[in-house]
Amino acid sequence: AATVAAIIRDITDQHEYDRVVTSLHEVTRWLLASDDPEEICAIAVHSGSDLLDLPISGIWLLEGDKGYLDPVAGTAGAHDEFGGLPRFNPGEGLVWDVFEAGDVELFDDLAETDDLYNPETPLRSEIIAPIGTHGVLMTGSFDPHRFDETDVDLLSTLVENTRAALDRADLEQILKDRTAELERQTERLEAVADILSSDLQCQLEAVADALEDDEVDEWEFPLAENTVETTLD
Repeated sequence: AATVAAIIRDITDQHEYDRVVTSLHEVTRWLLASDDPEEICAIAVHSGSDLLDLPISGIWLLEGDKGYLDPVAGTAGAHDEFGGLPRFNPGEGLVWDVFEAGDVELFDDLAETDDLYNPETPLRSEIIAPIGTHGVLMTGSFDPHRFDETDVDLLSTLVENTRAALDRADLEQILKDRTAELERQTERLEAVADILSSDLQCQLEAVADALEDDEVDEWEFPLAENTVETTLD
């Protein structure tokens, strides 16, 4: 009976795993449909909360110009428990360490872990997953040993999909910036062309007037000369 129960449990777990993986692929479509980094991060943390049962989660993105990890999305559970998410400067806490190292890390018991950002944190276990060079996703629990390798695998899938969406959003922004710059350059060139065209028109008109004056002078000067000669005779 115990063996049958274990088999049923394994089958149930596998079905649940497959269902979650399928749902994560659906989430990917939502992620890739957005070009707003904050919206992408919000979709990711709320999907993790709903699908992976990760109610205390947040995403931090690297603020490139200022060099810190800025919180951009968090679950209601994270805000309720902590009243907001902290900003991480270089070298501050596990979040920064994992982001810098670049690999997903599972911390089974924070009470036995050094280099905590907040040594008094009520969290006992965490998964911290870098989102490429964009930032990190962190999820935590008040219970030690809350997460296992399945949680790590599923969260890694969500994070990889989030990274792809953020990469695409960055590319879209670069293309928009380049398009806007080309439009500005075109407007400047058109303005310069208008000025040059006006100047050229004025110069052409001046040349035409000068030529017309020269023709008039050529006709008038010989007539004056003949008059003088006649008078002398």
